[in-house]
Formats: sequence, structure tokens, C-alpha cells
Amino acid sequence: MMEENKKRLVEEFEVELNRSLTVEEMNFLAWVDERNKQQQVTQPTF
Repeated sequence: MMEENKKRLVEEFEVELNRSLTVEEMNFLAWVDERNKQQQVTQPTF
């Protein structure tokens, strides 16, 4: 029950967050997400 509530809260928070983001911010987040995926494929060098 707690898990279900937590999940719903997170989803609602994400919806609110997305609503308040500008297109530029969403594009930036998408770009970062894409970059992270690519870095996981090719081992990141630290």
C-alpha cells in the first residue's frame, strides 16, 4: 500500500515538473538522457 502511494506521488510530481519545464529545458534533459545512455554503452573513462 505504501509503495503504491509513493509511486503515485512520484508520478504526480513528475507531471507537475514536466508542466513547469520549458521546451528548452525538456530538450536539454532529453539530450542529457541520450548522452547517459551512450556513455553506458561505451565505458566512461574517469
